[in-house]
Amino acid sequence: MNINSNIKEVFNFLQKYSRKVGSKQAVKDFQRGLNILNKYNKKSLIEARRPIEEDGIFGCQTYACLENICQKYTSQIIQKYIRRGAVNNAIFDTKNNARIDTDKTVLNIYKHLSKEKANV
Repeated sequence: MNINSNIKEVFNFLQKYSRKVGSKQAVKDFQRGLNILNKYNKKSLIEARRPIEEDGIFGCQTYACLENICQKYTSQIIQKYIRRGAVNNAIFDTKNNARIDTDKTVLNIYKHLSKEKANV
């Protein structure tokens, strides 16, 4: 497993996804996905495996976490967890707003991200 090619594939995926939802939202979804993949392990001895702030800013902690994740998982698995992060964020952001159809929002995310999957 080549870490650099994994990182490149994930960046390509994120770049395409961010064109649809904006870079801040794409990074938030990415950060949530990384945290889910790391199981929000607050007690990890390895700092890069501890939960990162889901603030939409791609900083040093986010990159360190990605680099660590790419040592263990393929880019396809990481992309799968970015999708999970996007769905989780959509559910949490819309569940208490009666004017937004959460199910429809989640379906739209799946449509957008499944198209990205085919293009990667």
